[in-house]
Formats: sequence, structure tokens, C-alpha cells
Amino acid sequence: MTLVGATARLVVVGATAAIVGCHASADPIALRWLSQDCTAGERARLETELRNEGRPAESTLIVAFERGPSNSLLDEVAADAGSEYDEIESALAAGRTYGLSVAELAAIRAVSRDDHVLRAREEFTRSYKAAALSGLAVVARTRGNELLRRVAADPTSPDRAIARVSLRRAGLPTSPP
Repeated sequence: MTLVGATARLVVVGATAAIVGCHASADPIALRWLSQDCTAGERARLETELRNEGRPAESTLIVAFERGPSNSLLDEVAADAGSEYDEIESALAAGRTYGLSVAELAAIRAVSRDDHVLRAREEFTRSYKAAALSGLAVVARTRGNELLRRVAADPTSPDRAIARVSLRRAGLPTSPP
């Protein structure tokens, strides 16, 4: 299983644990939004459902952004990434190169297991928080819009670009009114 497949599976299971554990009234539609891995038609339907949820979805998405994924969810992502790394390493050691060039193989081999796992955790956290921000733009309520504007205005925030894009997609100004 690839990290992408593992991540999609983990989010479905883990998003509930990540948020519900800290936020007893987590909105189920917002949790589905955080775990989405769907086609364009399904996404459009989920956007409509999320928009209709209003304040409960907004609260859940704010908590998701502010707290990020739980440590236990990140540990599961790390375990899957470690397994993925081990499978790739075993395949390469067995001479299976899958048509990759010498340079591509060297680049793969240059990444340590620890670095691969760390990157997977970081990528998952970025994706999770980005999903929360984009969901807040769909919901387009006051508290979420304020959070989006605050993040978009913070030049030190690693989430600044996604907040700005989310505001633009929602047709909202990127600075306070």
C-alpha cells in the first residue's frame, strides 16, 4: 500500500479520533471533509453538505486546524511510511528497479528511513490543516473567515498561501474588512 492510500484510509479512521477525542461535538460532515478522497462529483456534494452544516462544521474545522492531527494518527502515518520505505528498500535490494534511471535510483536511495517517515508526518499534517482551511472557506462563517484572514495575513505562517487561496476561492477579501 502506498502512503497516499494509507493516508486516505487513516484519515477516515483517524480524523474522528483526532478531533472527537478533544472536541466531543465534532461535526460528522466536517470530519468527512477532512478525510475526503473523492471524485469531483462527490466533492461538490460534500461541499454543499459542509456549507449547510454551518456553525458545527466551522467549530470542528477550527479545532482541526489549530490542533492538527492527533499524535496517535501521526504515529500511524509514520508506521505506514516506515513500512512503505522497507518495501521499497527490499525491492531495490532484490534488483527490481521498475525502469527507473540510475539517477532516480540514487535519489531514492539517498533518503534515509527516518527522513522518509518525518516527511510523511509533515506532509500529512500540512494536508490535514490545508483541508481544514479550505473547509472553512466553504462554510464561510464569521469565526472561520477571521481565522483564514489572520493566517493569510501572517507572513510567518506556513499555511499563509492556502489561507489566501481559500479566501479567494470563497470570494472573500484576503484582508480584514
